[in-house]
Amino acid sequence: MNNQNRIQRNIFCLGDSVTYGVGGSLEAGIIGWPEILKKESAYRVYNLGIPGNTTDDLVKRLQEGIARVKKNKPSLFIISFGLNDLAQNTTTQEYYVDSEQFVTNINKAIDTYSQLGTVLLLEVTPIADILGVEPDKYGYIRKSEDVKIYNQLLQKISIQRQVDYLAFPGFEPRMIGDDGLHPNKLGYEYLAQIIDLKLESLEI
Repeated sequence: MNNQNRIQRNIFCLGDSVTYGVGGSLEAGIIGWPEILKKESAYRVYNLGIPGNTTDDLVKRLQEGIARVKKNKPSLFIISFGLNDLAQNTTTQEYYVDSEQFVTNINKAIDTYSQLGTVLLLEVTPIADILGVEPDKYGYIRKSEDVKIYNQLLQKISIQRQVDYLAFPGFEPRMIGDDGLHPNKLGYEYLAQIIDLKLESLEI
């Protein structure tokens, strides 16, 4: 990452466990993508990822977030949700947050944060196919086909709302951690690299 001639900008990373950096440990040298950006760039990066959060939680946190970010005059809001929204209850088969509510929640977040800065939507990162057959360690079924569906929804929202959207076409199965759900060290490094390149294109 190139730090030369970069003006410090405030970047707020809103998301779930992938944003938070679950699966990593400082001892093992594995940290989440916001921490990598913070460490290797001139950005002021605020990691607001909370493990287990869905877009329902994102909406509940909007007012709290507004009060916090106004003090820091952010340049960009990175919104990264979906991994928990698409989780299915093994008994009822219901989604944690169904696709219709997911779209509503993302739009509410855009309504709020686009008034305060630029919004960037991130696609949901790939997961292991086995999670669509066997429950993950948290007891939920998560299907790769649902990841694709929720990503299509995010992409459609980005076009309709004219906000930027970032996909991760180079994310490979070997970048998925042992839990089949979160990125490993290689995965988080890849995410940080692609996000940083996107920020450069946005002149952030």
